[in-house]
Amino acid sequence: VNLANRPNDMKAIYVEELGEAMYQSETGIRMNAFYKKVEKDEYYMVGDNRDNSADSRFWGSVSYKLVIGQPWFIYFSWDTEKKSIRWDRLGTVINDLQLKAPRY
Repeated sequence: VNLANRPNDMKAIYVEELGEAMYQSETGIRMNAFYKKVEKDEYYMVGDNRDNSADSRFWGSVSYKLVIGQPWFIYFSWDTEKKSIRWDRLGTVINDLQLKAPRY
């Protein structure tokens, strides 16, 4: 597989071509979990299916200027200090004040 023209793509560990079909070998190693620095005014997009999502792990972070639209509600919220779900925030409608002061 030639990934030279797509430098942000993760490299497949092993790909086998059998006739017209191409198969990626399962190795049991999860190569899609790593640390990545996200620059200021950029976002790291994550798909909802870690093992089968084409997201920022493959195409890099996204500039704030390229994000179109506005959030409607909080679908999921995780408290990194307590390592638990923020149940009080799930389903909360986003208003303009929350957009101006993001919660980290």
